[in-house]
Amino acid sequence: MVGMELIKFFLAGKISLNEFLEKLYVDTDLQELLEEEQNMKPFTNDGSLLLFFLNTSIHDPGFENNARYALKEFLEKNNVKFEFDTLSIEFSDIVRSSLPKWLQVDVKYFQEIGATFDGNNKKDVKQKIKEKVLSDFKSIKSAPKWIQDEFWPFLDGKPMLFIGELDMGNLLHDTSNVYVFYDQSSNTFKNIVQSY
Repeated sequence: MVGMELIKFFLAGKISLNEFLEKLYVDTDLQELLEEEQNMKPFTNDGSLLLFFLNTSIHDPGFENNARYALKEFLEKNNVKFEFDTLSIEFSDIVRSSLPKWLQVDVKYFQEIGATFDGNNKKDVKQKIKEKVLSDFKSIKSAPKWIQDEFWPFLDGKPMLFIGELDMGNLLHDTSNVYVFYDQSSNTFKNIVQSY
């Protein structure tokens, strides 16, 4: 598949962001195409559109939408006709606005709910997302109070149970916390350390 066609497939919602990025990492034609674009602020602040994709974390909550808008602008600038899947962007925005402040999670976790989204059922979809958050992201006492942004850890595709957090400022830095998560089915613990 040619570089422009890959971009068009992604913007039309025919391939996912992950699929697009997998192709980008190995397709030198697509890399050269995006490397040539160096004048699309803010997407080319790092130097080129290719560097925007390579330097931005896929876990950044706004990355997928920014990627879509960057490539949309790129095709428009090059007078290329394409379809633009607005439902994906709208659904991503609904997910982000439905999540509590303490939770960052990939929009794809809610893909079953997203499959029911038609643009007219926003209130219903938002409610389903909130219900899924309450049922799947559990804490023994209260939700984590993150020092920095953090993605909730998963094990085998399922969110882990939040056990609690410990102030480690006296041992590590001025402000440091350890966040402890647990998976009962595998008897596995995961610790996340944050400092500033």
